[in-house]
Amino acid sequence: MSSPESGEAGVAGGDGEPKPVSLAVWTTTPWMLISNVTAAVHPEVTYALVESRGDRFVLARDLVDKVLGKKAEVLRDRKRTSRPTSPS
Repeated sequence: MSSPESGEAGVAGGDGEPKPVSLAVWTTTPWMLISNVTAAVHPEVTYALVESRGDRFVLARDLVDKVLGKKAEVLRDRKRTSRPTSPS
């Protein structure tokens, strides 16, 4: 899953301009990805923003080397610290 080409959401690169970011997801039902508009993350997993071969990805920190290789650069990582609340 990646950010849209127009009106891009992303993380600023070295020049301060937003750079597209892809979210690496795993699914056993790939035909469903077309209709999905959200992705769930595990509250106890640390996720990393990573740059590899000129592209940026968000994926589980523990999978960076396995998925993108040892040359991938971790720009930052974060573990979710709170659960979202639902409106009353």
